[in-house]
Amino acid sequence: MNKFATNVAIMSFAPLITQALSIAITPIITRLYSPEDFGLFALFGAIVSPIAIFANLGYNTAIVVPDEEDEANKIFVLNVILTLIFSSILLLFLVFFNKVIFDRFNLSVLQDLVFLIPIAVIIHGLYSSVRYLNIRNEKYWNLSIAKIFRFLSDNITTLSFGFLNLGSGVVLIVAGLIGGTVSLLTLSRTIISHIKSLSEHISLQTLLVTAKKYSNFPKYLIINDFVSRISSQMPIYIISLFYSDKILGFYALSLRLLSVPMNFLGNSIGEVFFQNAAEDKHNIPSILRSLFKYLVLLGVPGFSIIMIFGEDIFILLFGQEWSDAGKMSQILSLSLFSKFIIIPASYLILIYDDQHMLMNLNISSLILGAIALIFGGMNDNLLLSVILYSVIISAINFVYGFYAMNRAGLHYKEVFRMLVIYGGSAIPLLMAFVIIDHTSLMTPLNKLVTVLIVSIAYYVIAFFRMPESVMIMDSIRKKIH
Repeated sequence: MNKFATNVAIMSFAPLITQALSIAITPIITRLYSPEDFGLFALFGAIVSPIAIFANLGYNTAIVVPDEEDEANKIFVLNVILTLIFSSILLLFLVFFNKVIFDRFNLSVLQDLVFLIPIAVIIHGLYSSVRYLNIRNEKYWNLSIAKIFRFLSDNITTLSFGFLNLGSGVVLIVAGLIGGTVSLLTLSRTIISHIKSLSEHISLQTLLVTAKKYSNFPKYLIINDFVSRISSQMPIYIISLFYSDKILGFYALSLRLLSVPMNFLGNSIGEVFFQNAAEDKHNIPSILRSLFKYLVLLGVPGFSIIMIFGEDIFILLFGQEWSDAGKMSQILSLSLFSKFIIIPASYLILIYDDQHMLMNLNISSLILGAIALIFGGMNDNLLLSVILYSVIISAINFVYGFYAMNRAGLHYKEVFRMLVIYGGSAIPLLMAFVIIDHTSLMTPLNKLVTVLIVSIAYYVIAFFRMPESVMIMDSIRKKIH
């Protein structure tokens, strides 16, 4: 667990910097770009995300699995080749059929950006391959530095065009692609020579043998991942059908803010957990037990702040125009909290090869979530849509998470008991939040500053009460020096 905690701390180093800076500059960006711009950006991402799944046919996660380094290298080369082939086919397809497709699905707003789609897919596929190779080799500092460079290049581009009064949804999309390219090049820099020497010793026949050996990944993972991404992007599709681009922009910004904990800590925990669990399956229950405890301890206060003060935060930081986005964030915080505390679940399903359960989860989320959003849309009630969606997705996440952890050796009762005990330990903090929220003598700014100070104190105390805290700090100092 000590090594695990250290690697999580290293992986969280970059997200800590980037997410803090993101929160700091987002109020500037929301004054340079309109909700409609954010809506276009979100719609483009919702189109690219499910398509990008097919770039490497799910073989990217297989890089972490083999015991032999040579086997992992073959899978990596296979990923790169598949990404290049798929992106080329996608480009040709869009050249000949883009008008038919975009008119059919009422996506004419994206028709002028059609050639950016294969570019985004190839960046995603190559980055995913390189990222998993770095995870396998425990190059966590490389991943952290790449995230920082991605953030800087993306946001420097965004702010530069915004200050020149050239800001638009297209700029947000291009800035994201630039950030992805810089991140890809940063990670690739350390393995370029390795790739060159590797490609000389790998033939087409060996790649075909490798593809067949790990064929379970495209057979089972790719459909699951595709349905999962369709499910996660489904609110964007449905909101774009029933509501304006402005409303879609509100949803995009609320999701962006709520994703901060996932981007800061969640993804780092998941990636390190996957590498450690694949390496030492016998130690999974012990790692999982400690991990779930800390996820609950961290998640309850963080998401409670959004649930209680979401609208005030958005108005204060982004302006009165974004108040509806704040209301959305308050409602959606429950579903994001449930997703945060069950981070290890999706990786456990991969490790135990329980694709049937994963498919059931994704299909349930897709169908029930769509019903909730469509019901609200047909009644022209946006808040009803978001409330129903958040409650349903939260329930599905909890069922899925409890099942996966029970599969790994933690009984349902133990998981529930940990959730109650460690979640309940934050009750005094939550009571303080409620009191602050109902204090009429404080301005919204004073309330949020007080909440921030109290929260930082809580997290600092919680961190230094961790048995691993001293070891983590020593390890980070050594890495830095």
